[in-house]
Amino acid sequence: MSSRTKPFGIITIACYAVLGAVLVIPSGLVMLLAGQIPGTEGVLFSIGGLLFSLFGVALLATVYGLWSLQNWGRNLMIWISAISIPLGVIAIFPVWPGSEFSAGNTILQLFGIVISGVIIYYLTRSHIRALYSTVGA
Repeated sequence: MSSRTKPFGIITIACYAVLGAVLVIPSGLVMLLAGQIPGTEGVLFSIGGLLFSLFGVALLATVYGLWSLQNWGRNLMIWISAISIPLGVIAIFPVWPGSEFSAGNTILQLFGIVISGVIIYYLTRSHIRALYSTVGA
């Protein structure tokens, strides 16, 4: 396989990460703005918005690394996916006062956990590791 040829799995993961970034960055920016509204949990919204925005930027960086077949991009995507698994498990349970279990939320979180597991499995396969280790060598 040529170093320029990208496997379908890499293209799919990159598209998934772009979609995530496109959804997360505007959400983070809205949270940052909402934190400035009097009467809201300003600090909480601001911190959450900043974290969301930074996560979106990290996803975009990951896409660049994956697309250009750089090993740091593969490693960053593995780390982001690994961190999202326990966060997905935590998000299943209602943590906000007055919140309740939701079947839709549970299904969505389980779906995200499975996708993260599949991404980790795919990116750690020997032929994918070899593809990323030969580029730039």
